[in-house]
Amino acid sequence: LFARDNLRVVIVGAIDKAASIKALDRIFGALPARAELARAPKPEAHQIPGPLIVARELPIATAAFGAAGLPPVHPDFPALKVLNHIIGSGDFDATLMEEIRVKRGLAYAVAVSLINDTATSVMLGGMATKNENMSGAIVVLQEVMHRIRNEGPSVEQVENAKLYLTGSSVLDRDTNTKLAGSLVRLWLSGNGPNDHALLDDAVLRVTVEDVRRVARELLSWDRFNLVVVGPTLR
Repeated sequence: LFARDNLRVVIVGAIDKAASIKALDRIFGALPARAELARAPKPEAHQIPGPLIVARELPIATAAFGAAGLPPVHPDFPALKVLNHIIGSGDFDATLMEEIRVKRGLAYAVAVSLINDTATSVMLGGMATKNENMSGAIVVLQEVMHRIRNEGPSVEQVENAKLYLTGSSVLDRDTNTKLAGSLVRLWLSGNGPNDHALLDDAVLRVTVEDVRRVARELLSWDRFNLVVVGPTLR
């Protein structure tokens, strides 16, 4: 699995190029030159008849919901980042948290993450709550997705999300460890390891029309699969 041709290394700190090369040769030089891997085809998202209920006699029911997203190199990915922050950041002013927890107390927390790797890109969300609250929480989840898809977020929500995302990206680089991790994640996602500034600029260029268009394309509930682990929904 591990070889020099599929290895990605980012070094941050008080070390020059010559010393870095010497260290890499010492640490990784024994690895084979090429990885003997058969590249698997990229998986495609399919809708399952749902929701899928995994019956378990537990006091708390857990739901996971997801749909195909966009890869980080897609031109609409910055707009999707903004949209996802608005609806599913997990902060108390995120739309799903506000509607499901703050207003109705149907779940302790609900959030949606953008998961990207070399195989696929998905929007993956989840929440857990008392068994008797899960059906109501799912109804509100669907209503929020439907409303945001049809009406879109407000201008204020979009601008606040852009400021948060570009501001927080600076905090991803305020220590050597965080900077190295952030750079290697960029590299593995298909961007250049020095593309932070370009990505921040792309987020700042996002318009409310961009976000509303992406919402119309990606937030249709019939694109999402829903799995609930717990007693039968009631």
